[in-house]
Amino acid sequence: MQSKASAMFSRIAPRKARMIINFVRGKNAAEAIQILQFTPKAAAPVVKKLIESAVANAQAKGADVDRLFISKATVDKA
Repeated sequence: MQSKASAMFSRIAPRKARMIINFVRGKNAAEAIQILQFTPKAAAPVVKKLIESAVANAQAKGADVDRLFISKATVDKA
């Protein structure tokens, strides 16, 4: 099952956000949240909140939260 979340109009440079997204892409969702909690980068809280939102969306659809991972993550300039 796929879940989607988007963060629009965030006050963070796309270059900084891409660096964090590349760091967590392909990881388990819980592991990614744990990593982002201790990452001292400006975009880490924004990406962490986005992943938590995607997990909540999947949980509302009835997905198994323990099996979620980040399959696709992109950062585009708005």
